[in-house]
Amino acid sequence: MTNNQNQIEQRYNEIGDLLNLSRNTNSETASRTQDIEYAWYVGATGNNAEGNWQDFSEQFLNEGRWENLSAPEYYTDVVNQIQPGDRIAIKASYTRKNNLPFDNNNKFVGVLSIKAIGTVLENSNDGRNIKVNWQKVDPIREWYGPGAQLRSTIHLVKAANGYIYKSLLDFTFNNGAQDYSICIDKYSDNEEEEVSETTQGMDQRDLINTQDLPIRQPRTNKDPLNFILYGAPGTGKTYSTAEYALSILENRPVDLSRKTQEARKQLMQNYNNYIKQGRIVFTTFHQNYSYEDFIQGLRPVSENSLFSFKPIDGVFKKISDKAMYDNNQPYVIIIDEINRANISKVFGELITLIEDDKRWGEINEMSVTLPSGDIFAIPNNLYIIGTMNSADKSISLIDAALRRRFKFIEQHPDSSLITDATLKNVFESLNKILAEELDSTDLLIGHSYFINRNQADLCEILNNNIIPLLYEYFYDNKKKVANVLSKVLERLSIDVCDNKISRLYVKEAENDSESL
Repeated sequence: MTNNQNQIEQRYNEIGDLLNLSRNTNSETASRTQDIEYAWYVGATGNNAEGNWQDFSEQFLNEGRWENLSAPEYYTDVVNQIQPGDRIAIKASYTRKNNLPFDNNNKFVGVLSIKAIGTVLENSNDGRNIKVNWQKVDPIREWYGPGAQLRSTIHLVKAANGYIYKSLLDFTFNNGAQDYSICIDKYSDNEEEEVSETTQGMDQRDLINTQDLPIRQPRTNKDPLNFILYGAPGTGKTYSTAEYALSILENRPVDLSRKTQEARKQLMQNYNNYIKQGRIVFTTFHQNYSYEDFIQGLRPVSENSLFSFKPIDGVFKKISDKAMYDNNQPYVIIIDEINRANISKVFGELITLIEDDKRWGEINEMSVTLPSGDIFAIPNNLYIIGTMNSADKSISLIDAALRRRFKFIEQHPDSSLITDATLKNVFESLNKILAEELDSTDLLIGHSYFINRNQADLCEILNNNIIPLLYEYFYDNKKKVANVLSKVLERLSIDVCDNKISRLYVKEAENDSESL
């Protein structure tokens, strides 16, 4: 027996009392449910053509089918196990505190609404589409408490797994009544918070039902899973993430050599194709970015004219879950401006799980239970690439926990990428002076401002890009900025101008002088 199976068995034993409550079922219930050994409980929400989240229940009922919309990539094998003749129900899972048929002691209670029931007619075996003979449940019926936490897209519920699940099947397909005494016991003052239900005899059909994590093998590739590209503004960090991401996905060395315009175009085309496939996700941190945006948070929803809260997965959990069920492929999440958010708050308890040896499948693999009750781990085929402007925040000021878990790769200003001789000389002179004046390499100027430009563009580059940065670097000290500009432009026919009202600017000199 594997370690994972041992954990599953142990967890089952720990909550066995919950799943197999010593309740007596009457002969009527037994008779009604004896032919329903198991059934599939599926969700019906997903993105529409406009990219908006939508409930497709009515459409599925009208068209006599069901389609896995929310997570088709890693539920493929499970969907293909659904057989003609299997019973199936469209469900929604959420929580509620009020308007309950029992005393819940002001605790959140899991609710499972049944919108439709049916019988599978045909499975297309594409991992996504099945034909169903549907019957609408009107009004929608709600099951409360134990057994209601079926939050994933598809679940297999078996009568053999205990009284609760046998009763749920009877409730769903035979219009049976729920035994609220279970809920009354559970939400009494002395009861602890709800635990995630699991089942016995785990196989692949049970896997999604319990939300247990699949067994993974340790990595053979020991390249770092987490790294940050950092450097001065304009050093091409964001562009470099595309090259680093493709080198991971295509299992090839990183190539940061100067590329032709056609090669760069092809690289970005490949990069965008991977984004469409969902193997690369790009997000940008900002001051209001939160744990709820990144991992998971409660969002208000309206179900059956009642207001409740539903856990919605964030960008990081979505790609982590996808990578977890795709053992053979690497995945990449790119976090631009990673130091602009409160990283400790955004990552929360997952800051530990991103460590290489804590990833799922490694020797010290770890998982956590999210506030929603979902069991979550970060797989060992998900790479995290961050970017950071050293001008915004020095690495020395970054949270020590973050520094310890990431490899930092510096992106240097590179004058070799500038083809115009005058611009190259200005660029090199400017960075030399800044390094001396500021005694830091964090506040240099990147080459991207000067790439594919010529001498005729110099004033525009300085006025629109460089001078605003200099004011920031020197804390709006006009004299300091003027001194730097004068040194950089002293041999060029360009004047530094000051109209006493606005900031400094440069323009072509009226009288030609010696030029570089």
